[in-house]
Amino acid sequence: MERSIHRTYRFVRDKLSGTEISVRKKFCLAYLEWASECNKDGKEKVVELAKEWRKEEKRVGKERSKLERIARRFFRDVTKQKNRSASREAASEFAKKQMENKEGVHSEEFAERRRQLCIENRRKQAELGLGQAKWWIITAPDGTEFAIRSLAKWARENGVNKGGLQSTAKIVGKTVNGYRCRKFNPEIDKMP
Repeated sequence: MERSIHRTYRFVRDKLSGTEISVRKKFCLAYLEWASECNKDGKEKVVELAKEWRKEEKRVGKERSKLERIARRFFRDVTKQKNRSASREAASEFAKKQMENKEGVHSEEFAERRRQLCIENRRKQAELGLGQAKWWIITAPDGTEFAIRSLAKWARENGVNKGGLQSTAKIVGKTVNGYRCRKFNPEIDKMP
């Protein structure tokens, strides 16, 4: 019976604790730790120990063991992460300076422009009779149809599952407590 990677890591860690261990064993332990926890910092530790192990045993250019080949796959990921960290820090600094100086997207004129766009969109929605809530056509169990605004509110008031009711608009023949719904279509349906 095989042991899980978590149990193997704990077993090896406990067995090697308190003793002086070689770089090879440190590498194996770091790999097991990464495999059981899968964190980004663990990959970096595995790569550094793999390099140190090969240098210590003067095996540069020779065949690699299975664990070394696995660690080799991490090299590119670790290099990418190191290269990206500098650009992330620079971007963060740039954004902080923009916030402090009220420039770019943090400027007053940009904020005012966003406010004006929101007001304009709300005005257009109000003219069309639309808003955040959408219009729906509900078919009752007796076959009568009526229009509602805000499916969530209607479902809450009538004790019907909103998600299930919404799915009836997509699935032919499905009903929830006998009710069906479909989206309001201004070409077919009349505004209430």
